Amino acid sequence: MDPPPSEYLILRIFKNTVTIGASTLRDEAVNQSLQRFKAEFFKALAHPTRIRILELLRNGEKSVGELQQEIAREGSTVSQQLAILRMKNVVDTRRVGNVIYYRLRDSRSTMSSTSGDESSTVT
Repeated sequence: MDPPPSEYLILRIFKNTVTIGASTLRDEAVNQSLQRFKAEFFKALAHPTRIRILELLRNGEKSVGELQQEIAREGSTVSQQLAILRMKNVVDTRRVGNVIYYRLRDSRSTMSSTSGDESSTVT
């Protein structure tokens, strides 16, 4: 039986976490740094529009205009959410003339949906 989606997401992201038992101070510093990184990553996912943008970008890069059409939101809303994803280093951009294209920074952090149980996971 598969775990619920939220548990699966957390397990996948935390599976490589440094454990602290009889660890050194260096291990604790690495662990704290990793925890901060994960907290920032989760903040980047903390808005439905940002999650939808990531879902759209999993198939390849899209222009701001394409994202706005697919999401059917006000342009400034999409632009604000893209800026946050860019600041959190989740997406990269490239400019062609006056058109800006967005793509996932790391293809391993794509959001995938499976039909049936509507689970979303970070792979």
